Amino acid sequence: MQESAKEWNISFAGCGFLMAYYCGVYCCLFERAQFLLKRVKRICGASSGALMGAILASKCCENLLEMSREARKGTLGAVHPSFNLLKIVRNFLNRDLPDDAHLLANGRLFVSLTRASDGTNVLVSEFDSKEDLIQVHV
Repeated sequence: MQESAKEWNISFAGCGFLMAYYCGVYCCLFERAQFLLKRVKRICGASSGALMGAILASKCCENLLEMSREARKGTLGAVHPSFNLLKIVRNFLNRDLPDDAHLLANGRLFVSLTRASDGTNVLVSEFDSKEDLIQVHV
């Protein structure tokens, strides 16, 4: 992408196994092309991609690898019966998202969800509170 581009959008697909890849993408952009990160207008994602989008929109990537280390801790890591991914994600987001994360994400972060009642896909881009933003991801 040329440095002269004014704005662009980024999308992260849903797939938990891609989270490490997404972290690498972010680190590469942060280290080598911050001008691109500054020009991101919209961030879209589903599932783990939405989680990465929230982290990117809120600029709280510093402790992201800690969450993955937690997932690998213990025998069998994330496939152990006692492993609770939702608890880890909720704790991480509660601790690391800034209090105004929902304001940073409003109109900028678009989370793809499936409505349970009828199976319809919906895009959520407005969040009333930090807790509302977290709830969308768990």
